[in-house]
Amino acid sequence: MGRALNMRRMVNKVPLLFAAGALAYINGYTQKSAGALSVYRVADWHYNAIVAAKGVVFYLHKCFFPLDLSAVYPAPKLVGYLDPDTLMAVLVVVLLVALAAMTWRTRRLLSFCILFFGVTLAPMSQLLPTGMAVAAADRFFYLPSLGLFLLLAWLLDLVRQSRHGQGLACLLVAGLGLMWLVLTIERTGIWRNSFTLWADTARKAPNSDTVLNNLGIMLAHQGKPAEARMMYERSLALATNSYALINLGLLNLREGNTNAARELLSLCEALDPTKFETRYARAALEFNLTNYVEASSYLASLADERPLAVHIRLRLGAVYMLMAQTNKAIATLRQALNHPKQGAGLYLEIGQLYEQSGEFILADKMYEQGLAKFPMQSNLLYRRGVAFSKSGKQHEAINYFTMHLSIHSNNWDAWSNLALSHKAVGEVDRAVECSGKAAAASGASPEVLYNHACMLVAAQRNKEALTILTNAFARAPRLYGPSLKDEDLRHLWPQISALP
Repeated sequence: MGRALNMRRMVNKVPLLFAAGALAYINGYTQKSAGALSVYRVADWHYNAIVAAKGVVFYLHKCFFPLDLSAVYPAPKLVGYLDPDTLMAVLVVVLLVALAAMTWRTRRLLSFCILFFGVTLAPMSQLLPTGMAVAAADRFFYLPSLGLFLLLAWLLDLVRQSRHGQGLACLLVAGLGLMWLVLTIERTGIWRNSFTLWADTARKAPNSDTVLNNLGIMLAHQGKPAEARMMYERSLALATNSYALINLGLLNLREGNTNAARELLSLCEALDPTKFETRYARAALEFNLTNYVEASSYLASLADERPLAVHIRLRLGAVYMLMAQTNKAIATLRQALNHPKQGAGLYLEIGQLYEQSGEFILADKMYEQGLAKFPMQSNLLYRRGVAFSKSGKQHEAINYFTMHLSIHSNNWDAWSNLALSHKAVGEVDRAVECSGKAAAASGASPEVLYNHACMLVAAQRNKEALTILTNAFARAPRLYGPSLKDEDLRHLWPQISALP
């Protein structure tokens, strides 16, 4: 802190400044592409400045006396320029700025603490709109609080160094620590789950349309549609909240009231036809009505608008599959692979689409790419085994089925496919063993028993096959008739039909 500033040191910091700017731009672009950044317009710069000044006082108070904490502190609709609390907030900000300036040379640590608090708080202080209709939020204060706690530690150290001050400093630390501990324990109960959090927030901000809408979402997730509807309607009574309109429309859609859903979503679309969430909800409505062409149109425009929103491309790919447009579905899902957080399920979906198209080599390549990113992912191992089996590469299929079964030993379908691969390469005894494990894992499913009988006949164990086949027929007599589906078993039908 005692080093003097000079031009050389300032020039050395320029690359860091450019790096910070580049990272800020990348972060902003990513957030905007994912839909996390929106534009919220407030009244004017006077309003912003007053809300920011009140925020400084608010955070100072909450830092040392964190009472009545809430998930959201809604921005006031109007502010009075000459209200006592406005004048007090402006006075506190002016005093802090003056104190930082006056102590820069004599008490630089004090000045640094104030400046750190102010500079780190400024981006989320509503001095510039942040995209959210809130005056403050606890999470905005995590980094700025370091400046205040450093200042508190410095003050406590000054007290400790005074005559008889060590005991007083310990008493202050113990008092503050005990108070914060009790308040933390009390607050932990509120954060038990999303419902308890938004229920508490609604009690503290009952006139916030945003809070009531969020509580409605939590009630809907809990399977309480009537209570959720009431919250959405209360939110709409306070303001024309487009999110509440969308959620109420989707609630009607889930309850089968498509006309009411279409009316609400049309109203929301009239308010803002470009709103992402509205068009996404319209896509859900059209999908529910099996209007797949309209649904795909909405989803395609949303996917172009937000290239990093992988869930949009997944839904668009699903719609194309329902429209039997396999090539479009594959192309859409492959674009989703560019997302850094795609899961193994995406590789599975694309691979299975390739399989449906008969492109087993391409399916295998997709599963291979998935396994490179998610080694020993059981479903990818299994599907790669299936792709190898269908393309005639039975030894490779046996290897992948075996790896899959080392993870999920009760997958009777994998045991059945492993049996078929062993049979294809002439390993009949191994095929019988695997088909027997498939029958056991399936709980003696008639179809699996039937396949086991096929393997027994291939091993020339007809008597055992007859017993197994009789068992399968007894479980599902309509499943198998005089024309048995497997050539190896047809000669056994007369013996089964002769049974009492």
